Amino acid sequence: MFLWRLAVNALPTRDNLSRRFQIADTSCLFCRECTETPIHLFTKCNASRALWFFACWGFKPDQITLPNTEDIIKLVLQPPKLCNCASDQEMVSLNLALILEEIWQSRNRVLHHNIRWDILGSIRIIQTRFQVCSSSLISPTNRQHWTPPPLGWIKINVDAAISSNLASIAVFARNHLGAPIKTWARTIRNSTPLQVETKALL
Repeated sequence: MFLWRLAVNALPTRDNLSRRFQIADTSCLFCRECTETPIHLFTKCNASRALWFFACWGFKPDQITLPNTEDIIKLVLQPPKLCNCASDQEMVSLNLALILEEIWQSRNRVLHHNIRWDILGSIRIIQTRFQVCSSSLISPTNRQHWTPPPLGWIKINVDAAISSNLASIAVFARNHLGAPIKTWARTIRNSTPLQVETKALL
């Protein structure tokens, strides 16, 4: 969703807001030297460029022509070959996307909470999120899949969805061929996730 908002230039940067509202200061929150446009914020600002360099294998966005926000997204979808990176293109795209989002989150922390940008902290955030997100991009041969139970057994899977007042529980039973035997679903009063899943098992 963040990348889509960036692609269509819908992020509330100071430049974009000034076209709709009267804003006294449109300067970049990081460098205070230029107008805060998406191109400046994500690719031209010295603070952002430092994050790119340290969080993306020495990548320098100012060496690539990026005239508009669509080109930033094209950079994510079709990343350049980075000589210092052994990762495949999918992982490079993920890292680029996480860097863009962290720049935006850091900018918002400066604006709304008056927290000075800690670039080393941002690098740690990106690395942590990269590890979490990349686990879902593991090649299909390494992924764990649902397997049917042994002959004569029934496997029961449960799930729960919790809202503020209610919880929905669902149960799915399958035989050794993986064929559905029975399903159950009902709404119950909300409690802790563990209690809700336990009720589903019961």
